Amino acid sequence: MRTLRILSLMTAGILCISALSGCGSDPTVRQTEETKENYQVATEATGDEAENIYKFTAYPSGKTDPVTFKDVEVDVNAFALRSHELAYMIGETKFDSPDELSVDAATQFGFTHIFYEDFYKIDNRAVAFRTVKSEQIKEQLEKYFGKNSIDPEKSILYNPKTKKLEMWLPEYGTNMYYNIDAVQEEGDALEITTTFYREKAKSTLLCKTVISVGIEDGKPVILRLKTG
Repeated sequence: MRTLRILSLMTAGILCISALSGCGSDPTVRQTEETKENYQVATEATGDEAENIYKFTAYPSGKTDPVTFKDVEVDVNAFALRSHELAYMIGETKFDSPDELSVDAATQFGFTHIFYEDFYKIDNRAVAFRTVKSEQIKEQLEKYFGKNSIDPEKSILYNPKTKKLEMWLPEYGTNMYYNIDAVQEEGDALEITTTFYREKAKSTLLCKTVISVGIEDGKPVILRLKTG
């Protein structure tokens, strides 16, 4: 009986979403938000909405300033955050090439970045079911990893009936406490070493990452990642 009740509630939820779609209200987008042309969620808001958007904060320290590598400016802080997203939000703790990433993890990474620049800002109270085209995810994966062979349509997120990818955005929202320990050139890459902590005082170690950034077509891209 319990199983039947759960299935009934799920069916009711699906029917509710269908009804909203029929009324011209898109259930894949929070109706209080406007979206930018690049599909990322707008952060210009007032009142309660602004409070929700800015609920989570990053507290970086250390070598956070941008660095010029091979005549290209690299946003060190942004790549430090990407290392945490990959290792501890997506679960890819080590890879020597983007093509080594699991297709499901890479697709989820690209999918989420269509809507949010930083995962830690995603409000846990937001109910966000989204659908996107595979081309949109490929665009994000090339932005962050450069040329790669990842095919989003081989992901479990791909719906062959609609020919789109579908996902509930994960509840990643959290405050970020970290120190960028070192930024140094190592062969073809700029290595960014970051230590993450559990609290603002930065006394309890959470994890450490080393993300390697290279330059492709005049833009910085992720080459490798390792954790320790």
